[in-house]
Amino acid sequence: MRWQRFVSLSALLSFLFLMVTSVVLYIVPPGRIAYWSEWRLWGLSKEQWDDLHIVLGFVFFITILFHIYFNWHSILAYLKNRARALHFNSTEFLASLLLVAVVGLGTYWKVPPFGWVLDLNTWFKDRAALVYGEPPYGHAELSPLRDFIRNVGVENETAKQRLQAHGITAEGGEPIGKIAERYGMSAKHLHLIIQPEADKPVGDTSMPERPEAGIGKKSIESFSERFGLDPDEVIKTLKEGGMEADRTTTLRDLSETYGKDPHTIYTFIRNKMHKE
Repeated sequence: MRWQRFVSLSALLSFLFLMVTSVVLYIVPPGRIAYWSEWRLWGLSKEQWDDLHIVLGFVFFITILFHIYFNWHSILAYLKNRARALHFNSTEFLASLLLVAVVGLGTYWKVPPFGWVLDLNTWFKDRAALVYGEPPYGHAELSPLRDFIRNVGVENETAKQRLQAHGITAEGGEPIGKIAERYGMSAKHLHLIIQPEADKPVGDTSMPERPEAGIGKKSIESFSERFGLDPDEVIKTLKEGGMEADRTTTLRDLSETYGKDPHTIYTFIRNKMHKE
């Protein structure tokens, strides 16, 4: 009995902690932003929360297997009729099966209320981009210093002088994320040392020629909010370009539907709507 209680309590506790990590991963910024800004919650990075979620999930899975083993006769009793024969057409079993099917299909088709859960997740991701800022391109923290300087359009000598002025020395082949970590700062902070002009004032809605990382994942509504545009006007402009969309449509959705790169769609909107 002690082993059964131990297994049941372990399953319960691992499940509760698994729910905590699930909530955290639901609201955590996308990887490109979390790694760029050194995002942390309760002292743990996104990668560490990912690790906890995986290991706790594994513990939960193992304890559930033991829980099923210890309670196998009780589980079988749920599937037996009054004649003590197994059957799978009881009201409870069919209702459970229907619930799983509805959740699965509802999530696949993104219909309410399942679509709302996914939309809220997207909202958290979009807000994180506004709060913490986007890297100049996807996972820029992995770029060697020399490549990063070239990619952001800063003169090599100018970048070196700015780094030296802050007491930072590094080899050109070292990833900027490692350099930033060595000096106790985020890759985003290091970028602002190399390119101070990249720090846009709060509320700046200008659309740069080169789109921000993750632009394809933005819905028309979040895209419009980011750049100070009317989403209905964006939808109208896209329609004039032969692309049907609504407020929840992402640039990636348009890309897959119409065979156009998200950056091409971004440039189309910028050229049509954005005023310098």
